[in-house]
Parts: sequence; C-alpha cells; structure tokens
Amino acid sequence: MIASWLAVAVNLALNWVLIFGKLGAPAMGVRGAALATVIARFAEMGVNVLWSHRHKNQVLFTRRMLEGAPMSLELFWDITRRSLPLTANEALWCVGTATLTQIYSTRGITVMASLNIAYVLFDVFTAVAFSLGSAIGIIVGQLLGAGLTEQAVDTDRKLLALEVAMAAAIGVVMAGLSWLFPLFYNTTGEVRQLATRIICVMAVILPFECLANGCYFTMRCGGRTMVTFLFDSCFTWAVNVPAAWLLAHRTGLGILAVYALSTATVLIKDVVGVMLVRKRYWVNVLSGESAGRAGDA
Repeated sequence: MIASWLAVAVNLALNWVLIFGKLGAPAMGVRGAALATVIARFAEMGVNVLWSHRHKNQVLFTRRMLEGAPMSLELFWDITRRSLPLTANEALWCVGTATLTQIYSTRGITVMASLNIAYVLFDVFTAVAFSLGSAIGIIVGQLLGAGLTEQAVDTDRKLLALEVAMAAAIGVVMAGLSWLFPLFYNTTGEVRQLATRIICVMAVILPFECLANGCYFTMRCGGRTMVTFLFDSCFTWAVNVPAAWLLAHRTGLGILAVYALSTATVLIKDVVGVMLVRKRYWVNVLSGESAGRAGDA
C-alpha cells in the first residue's frame, strides 16, 4: 500500500514537472507524462523489493527466493499451469478494454473526450471498492490454506456483500459529483454534458461491476485460474466486445445508450459468478498439508 501511494505521488509530481516544464525541466508534454509513469513504476518496484529484502523473516516466500532455494520440477509445473491462465487473462483483458474504447471512439472525438473525463473520476472513486476484491483473495485464500473451508465460505459471503454495499455508496457520491467534476476541464459544454451522463451510468453499474469483481477473486483465491480466465477475459471478448460493436455499428442508438447497454452485459457475468460461488466450486485447498481436508467442502 505504501509503495502504491508512493507511485501515485511520484507520478503526480513528475507529471507537473515534466509535462509543463517546471523546476527548470524541459516541457515534454505527452512524452513527459509517459516518462513520469515509468519512473513511478520503478519507484514502486524499488520500495517493494527493498522492504521485502530487509524483512525476509516476515516474507518467507521472498526469503527463499532471495536465497536461491531450489524448486522442484513438480512445484514449478504446478505454479506454471496455474499462473499461465492469469497471465493470458490480464493480456486479453487489457486488449479487450482497448478494443472497447476504439469501438466507442467511432462515434466521434466528443465521445472520447467525455469518456476520458469520466474514466478519471471512475478510477479515483472505485479504487477502494475494487481493492476489496484483492482483500477477498488474501483473506479467503488464507482461510482456505488453513483448511477452514466453512469459515472461508462465510467470510467470502460477507466480503462480497460489503464490496457491493460500498460500491453502491460510492456510486451515489459519483452521481452527486457528475455535474461538478467535468467543470475542471477546459473543454466544450457538449463534452461536459456527455461526461456527466456517462459518469451517472458508471455510478449505476458500479455495484454490479464490483459483484463480478468479487466473484472473480473468489474463484481465483481457490486456484481456479482457468475458470477465472473464462469468466473474465473470455467474457469480454465473447459478450462485451461483440455487444458494443453491434450497438455502435448496427444501430442508430446514441453513444450514451450504446455505452449503457454494452456495460450492462456485466449482469450476465454476475449471474454466472453468483451461481459458481454459491455452488462452492471455488472451495479448493492449495496448501500441502491442508489439501487433504479439501474434501470437506
């Protein structure tokens, strides 16, 4: 968390310095923004690496990694087969998100400007809500590793409810600021108005996005990485992207309706995710000694 805060602070400060040429630095514009992002990421990595190195007794995995402990072929294959779907999922999800943006961009430069404004507010306000998904992976994963399957199921249910409730509260705040935030941008009234409406759509759909996010991390913490691959990036490419393309290119709907309907496909994802979570397919103990108790689930 400290490393993430540092990355944000460094990125913000260097953006001001390098984009506008402050403190004697050259005004680099977009190149300065790119450089600031890279430097911030290296700073984040440096904090993580140094802290882990100095606290090896608290981070046992890192201690063995730094000591160069040998890894058995069986363990290597187990890690590889579980991590490859996650790696592929992240890559395909990123490309899918970029594809969606490209589809929306076909409706004009005004749409892109409005989306950029809306995404800034969305990213800021949803950081807490979406981070609860990571918390689900950590907390529930620890319980599964200890063989406490019933406690893991109960905790997961409560954390999912908390994430959705928090997302609903954040959505209310987002909607309340939807008219104010675009005013900070030097742009046209048309762009501001569309950005306000897009932010309101984001606010409404946020609880459903967070429910899908929580279900994703629930299945992921149980090691069901292939299922998470199908649930996340495959859904994006099989449902979300085609829906957005059809709405944008084969209907006369306005961009607000196109965006709202394409993002509403997350409701399908929610139904599938809740079904998988309730059937407890994700309850899978990965640790060695506790794995024998997995059958209790």
